[in-house]
Amino acid sequence: MTVIECHRLRHAYPPSHRSAAAVPVLDGVDLTIAAGERVALVGRSGSGKSTLVRALLALEPVEAGTIRCDGRDVTPGPVHRLRWFRRVVQYVPQDPGSTLDPRARVLDIVTEPIRRLCGVTDRARLTAVAVAALEAVRLPADLRTARARDLSGGQAQRVAIARALSPEPRLLIADEPVSGLDAPLRAHVVDALRQASETRGTALLLVSHDLSAAAALCDRITVLHEGRLVEDRPTGDLLAGPEHPETRALLAAVPRFPA
Repeated sequence: MTVIECHRLRHAYPPSHRSAAAVPVLDGVDLTIAAGERVALVGRSGSGKSTLVRALLALEPVEAGTIRCDGRDVTPGPVHRLRWFRRVVQYVPQDPGSTLDPRARVLDIVTEPIRRLCGVTDRARLTAVAVAALEAVRLPADLRTARARDLSGGQAQRVAIARALSPEPRLLIADEPVSGLDAPLRAHVVDALRQASETRGTALLLVSHDLSAAAALCDRITVLHEGRLVEDRPTGDLLAGPEHPETRALLAAVPRFPA
């Protein structure tokens, strides 16, 4: 069953002091994500990934094309009209530390979306759901009462994932979730996302410029280049035989270490 789909998305930024003409960003993008599927959206900086993500999150309108979630049209609008959508689709930002209240305790951070989006007010129920989300990302129990300012980068990333999982979304959009992390922390975060997807059946859109992270986590890889999806194939097939020059260039950039 399809969770979200976009068809023929087109968007351009208006002329500015840097460009006398409109700058095309998305050029006829089609993308479909099914329930439980893990898909990577890969591309270099400037390929249009951020604009596509904002469109999929109904944070920015596009000039042409359609986006549908569970069969319902999704366009930016009043908060109350999109409340159902905010629960179905959750977002993990690239820099989780900037979105966590440094004074707030972990358990309170994770319960906030349940209160706001699901209307749950019973404290025992809130705690039970939050603990389940934190266990899904394997955050140690002794950190549940820690304040966000005391968390490491990897811990903050896992709290951000747990916060996004707490309202039980059908789709999680994770934007560069391992960017800037060292190898052990990268492995922890990738494992947390995989566990959440496998145990909860949550679909995942992993947004990254890093094909190695995509290969470790996703069933399918889509490559965005100059606003166009130039490849959209199962991970194994794409890695074994990349067809587009941009895909080959991204693969060539993956670090390889001697055995």
